[in-house]
Order: sequence, then C-alpha cells, then structure tokens
Amino acid sequence: GVVDGFLVIGTEAGFKAVVDVSGGDDNLSDSETFTDATDDLTEDRLATFYFDGGACAEALEESGAPPGALEFGSFGMFGGSLSPTAGALFVQSDKVVFESTTMLGDEDGEELPEISDGLLPDVPGDSWGAFGIPDLGTTLEELYDTLIEAFAQGGMSPEQLDSQFESQTGLNLREDLLSWMGDAGLFVGGTDPLAVGGGLVIESTDPATSSATVDRLAGLLLQQGIPTEPLSAGGVEGFTVEIPEPGVTERVVVLAGDRVVIAYGEDAAVDALESSDPLSES
Repeated sequence: GVVDGFLVIGTEAGFKAVVDVSGGDDNLSDSETFTDATDDLTEDRLATFYFDGGACAEALEESGAPPGALEFGSFGMFGGSLSPTAGALFVQSDKVVFESTTMLGDEDGEELPEISDGLLPDVPGDSWGAFGIPDLGTTLEELYDTLIEAFAQGGMSPEQLDSQFESQTGLNLREDLLSWMGDAGLFVGGTDPLAVGGGLVIESTDPATSSATVDRLAGLLLQQGIPTEPLSAGGVEGFTVEIPEPGVTERVVVLAGDRVVIAYGEDAAVDALESSDPLSES
C-alpha cells in the first residue's frame, strides 16, 4: 500500500504498524537509542541502516527462542551485549562509502577498554580485504560455550561435547586449539582470479603447543584420506594440501611458528608469517 507518499511492502501487521506511526507519534526517531546510534553518521547520505540486537534478542526470546540465543556480543569484542549498530551509505566524487557506528559500554554506562585491531595492521600490505580479530581463542571459546548453552539438546554438557570432539579428532578443543590462539587477522589479495591469495594468521601464545597441534592436524587429514606434504618455508615447518580442481594451481599451506598461518598459496602464507611489508605501512 501507499502511506503518506511512500510505497510500503510487508506483512499485514507490519503495514498497519507503519500506518500507526505515520502521524509522527512513537516512531523510531523518538527513540533515544536510535538517535544516539545515528547522530555521528554522515548527514548527507543515501541510505541508513539500523539494528538493535538487544531488542531483537528480547523479541526472539518472547517468541520462544532459547534465552541467550543471540547474545554473542559477549565474546570479547563488544563488551557483553548486542549493542545497537547504525550505518550510512553515501557517495563522494571518487568512491562509494559505507560507514557504521556501534554503541559500546556496559550496563552501568562505564567506558570499555580500547578494542584491539587484532593482527589487522600486520597482514600483507598488498591485501585489498582484511579483518582483525582480537584474542581469537577467548572469542571462540566464549562463543562456543554460549552456543552450547543456547542450543544444546538432550542435556549434553560442554564437557561431554569436549570429550566427544577429542574422541573423534584426538585433539583437546580447549588445550590443543583454543589455548594458544591470540590476536588474529584474515586477509585476501591479488587481482588475477586464478592467482588470488589469502588466509588466516593467528598469533601463538604457546608456539610449542601450536606447532604440535599443526603436526597432529596433518596426521588427522591423512587419516581422512586427504593427502598432505611436509613443507619448510619462512624458517618454520608445516604442510600443504592440494586442491583437486581443474585450473587451481595454488595449494592450501599451513605453517606454525610464533604465528600459525593457514593460507591459499605459499607466497601469501610466507608474507603473513614474516610480516615484512605489513598493511600498516601501506
């Protein structure tokens, strides 16, 4: 239907909700949460995006979803809640820009500690896409525990799932994998579709454990019928996995030293490991 000159498409309840607020009462612009999230966005914009994760989680729980099903903000990045997020799309003479803001702070209104960039500044300098993740091990462990609490069926505890994972892989999820994971960075670079490289680099807080885990991963892949080959590059040891697809010339490379790198292409893996020409200098 058309409401005040705007075409409105939605469910009947959604359409009626738009009609109800079309007179200017009790609409989103009256929400302090909305205005706080959008005040710092560029005013001359083509489109605005807004998402209140906390309100969404409450609505889902009221509709019968498990408590805490969406509360993944507590996994180390945004301070324990799904903070309201707003974004704006606008154009300049030489670019199209999407900017976003997220409201940070705990329930008492206290400021949070500065958020780390993870290894974003240290990924290869020729990357055209990159993402930094602070304290990856803690992030994954808290997310894993939250998912178990929200979705575990049959009363299975985290300890039982940990034991099941270890019996199937031979690896202790928390001690062999998550314990040594520090800051991390994802990256992708290259302009030729057949020569694009990228991967994941993780700072190791315990190189001996992470190197042993990489060795055991190679053995685990062999047990699953996936052939691997040992590789020595960048002064460290690891292995490669061939990709049996026509036209694919690069291999998946896994290297372990002070950092663990899982990358597509040996050059990309060595660049991420050595960080001799990092993104921060680009």
